[in-house]
Amino acid sequence: MTTQAQEIKSLAEDAEFQVMATIDICKWVAAIARAIARDVDTGGGADVPVLADLAKYFDDSGATCLDAAFDQLKKIAALVPAPRSAQLENVARESGVSSHES
Repeated sequence: MTTQAQEIKSLAEDAEFQVMATIDICKWVAAIARAIARDVDTGGGADVPVLADLAKYFDDSGATCLDAAFDQLKKIAALVPAPRSAQLENVARESGVSSHES
C-alpha cells in the first residue's frame, strides 16, 4: 500500500472513531435528559443541577470529537483533491444541460 493510501486509511479510521464517539456521547446526553425528566417527576428536581452539568460536560466533549472528525476529513480532502470542471462539463453534457444554463 502506498504511503498516501495508508495515510488516507488512517485518517478515515480516525474520523470514523471520532464520529462513533460522538454518537455515544449523544446517547449519553439523551439518557441524562431522560433522567432529568424523571427526577423532576419523581424526585422534585433535586438532582437536576448536577445532571444538567453532566449533560453539558458530555455535550462539550461531543463537539470536540465531531470537530476532530471534520479535521480528519479535511486532511483527506487535501490529500485527494476533488475532480475539476472537466468532469462537471461531462456530467452537464450527459444530462443535456450546458454549463452556461446553470
